[in-house]
Amino acid sequence: MNWKVISLAVLFVGAFLFGCESDDEESHTHSHTHEQDVPKEYADRVNPFDGNAAAVAAGEQLFKTHCASCHGNTGKGNGPKAPATIPDWTIETDILTASDGMLYWHVAEGLTGTAMPAWKTTLSQDEIWQVIAYIRTL
Repeated sequence: MNWKVISLAVLFVGAFLFGCESDDEESHTHSHTHEQDVPKEYADRVNPFDGNAAAVAAGEQLFKTHCASCHGNTGKGNGPKAPATIPDWTIETDILTASDGMLYWHVAEGLTGTAMPAWKTTLSQDEIWQVIAYIRTL
């Protein structure tokens, strides 16, 4: 068997698993950002699925598939791969009061210095909005 292919496969799997299981302390630090920090291209975005029950249901399924391993099924930050400092969204004021644009930016681009990856290459724009519609119900 080709050792280069095996080495690349092992490297890819290791990099994928590293996202939620990093031992680097800096990656476990939740980085609060404020509305004024949101890039202009995201700041004014509004969720087109706000209040849409079908979108919330779709977002719940996407959340359970892509997010719950770290954030837990109900947003409490208690998923099986969660770093110790993931906040409980159900009580985290910054999350509860964040604008749609800020949440979209966090999901799409990830959070520097944390284990939160960018999802913009995995989820479509509509899927990101559906996840946010679900997050708003937690």
